[in-house]
Amino acid sequence: MAFRHKYPTIALKVIEGGTWQLQQMLENGELDLSVIVAETLPDGLETQALIREEMRVTIATDHPFSQLERITPDAFFDEELVMFKEGYFHRRIVDKLAKACNKQPKIGFETNLIPLIKSITQQGFGISTLLSMVIEDDDELITRSFDPPIWLDLGIAWRKDSYLSKANRAFLEFVSEHGRYKR
Repeated sequence: MAFRHKYPTIALKVIEGGTWQLQQMLENGELDLSVIVAETLPDGLETQALIREEMRVTIATDHPFSQLERITPDAFFDEELVMFKEGYFHRRIVDKLAKACNKQPKIGFETNLIPLIKSITQQGFGISTLLSMVIEDDDELITRSFDPPIWLDLGIAWRKDSYLSKANRAFLEFVSEHGRYKR
């Protein structure tokens, strides 16, 4: 919204989707810019760092994990999980983590709606993972780091061989000025 306020004459279309789906759309030329997890970048994309955020175990205030400082992947996967659907980076990271520790996630509920994930978790019907940035003080949720912590680097990407319009370049410049990337 801040970009739209600064540049009211530029038409901005935002498409919501999983980062992997959006990356595919970007590679296929269906999008000009996309926010992606900068974990592994295809050769055909360029990226600019956008944000570095910790993926945290998210629990109800009365969950036994609230007494712990960090949560091991083994302990996490022993719980009923509220997860994003496949195609979203949270899910991909969790699936990768499960495979690394040879665990089968117990997914009780899947949704891509953050408010619904929060609500189900608040009510104690499962635990989840969310980025620190989406947790509000009044969410009545507690977050804990994984042991070891999981950090995600999000970037804004575009095709190397594509022309970026003045509007796209203005958006990239705006994101650079207002980004909060920290290492």
